[in-house]
Amino acid sequence: MEVALDNLAVGMDPAKSTLFIQSQVPQLTELTQIYLNLVTVARLERNPTVKAEIKEKLLEIIEEEMPEVEADKVDMDASFTDEYGVDSVSLIKVIVDAEREFDVKFDDRELALNKYHSFEDVVDLIEEKLQ
Repeated sequence: MEVALDNLAVGMDPAKSTLFIQSQVPQLTELTQIYLNLVTVARLERNPTVKAEIKEKLLEIIEEEMPEVEADKVDMDASFTDEYGVDSVSLIKVIVDAEREFDVKFDDRELALNKYHSFEDVVDLIEEKLQ
């Protein structure tokens, strides 16, 4: 109950969300057991939705830090230095925001522009750090 009150206190809209007590829904336990028997840990680690979420948030960061780049037209696999004119300062701004957004740390070697070819490389590294 306290969690529900906390969620409501921080602005969660009950009209858009359903709050329930998990222990009161026995089907959740049953479905979890079935799911755990069908999906391997390795498969869960390669969950494509995690990568999609990282891309989405990284595009938001790019839009904020690099207003000259149209985030909705970014090709994640294109060379960001050739295609979008990314320089080392722009990359560091994106990485610093990504550290904050994803609660990860890049070491000094990972701040070099020549370490990455595309935004996809940055996504891959963030995904690796989140595991």
